[in-house]
Amino acid sequence: MIERAVAPERLILPTGVPGLDLLPADASLRTLDLLFAEIGAKKRLARIGEALGARYDHLLVDCPPGLGVTAQQLIRGADLILLPTIPSPLSIRAGDELIERLGSKRRGPAVLPVFNLVDRRRAAHGQALAAHPDRPAVPMASAMEQMAERHAPLPAFAPRSPATEAVKALWVRVERALADPDGGRPAG
Repeated sequence: MIERAVAPERLILPTGVPGLDLLPADASLRTLDLLFAEIGAKKRLARIGEALGARYDHLLVDCPPGLGVTAQQLIRGADLILLPTIPSPLSIRAGDELIERLGSKRRGPAVLPVFNLVDRRRAAHGQALAAHPDRPAVPMASAMEQMAERHAPLPAFAPRSPATEAVKALWVRVERALADPDGGRPAG
């Protein structure tokens, strides 16, 4: 799609969940940073985002960690970045450094750090949650892993699970941050 400039609309797959479609990744995305360097596609992702933005209320992009060429392009076009972080000292430090780096840019997107894979039995996780009580937290739960097996969202098979409630609460925070970008900039 990126290299051949195929219209993204042609590659979208319905998910069976009303209002949720998927533009799947493929193996060619592994070398996307190199491809961008070769074809000089500084604004290719922005054009794809604009085309899809006219059709959808929200575009969610899942990308690998790091600040390569692809991530930098996605950051430039983002309204909000969800930064999943394991509640451990090293992960928190790395996340805080990224937030500081992004915040140093004048008009960077809001960043919402989110604790994921939270195991409240672990002392370090409990300490991190206590130190950042306003940060959304999504538990480590077998229900989360079952989504891939079942090809279904949490509410479809675990409507009352703690993981479902955590994701619902996270989505409320996302909507609030998108409605008020300055209000979506948590201090950490």
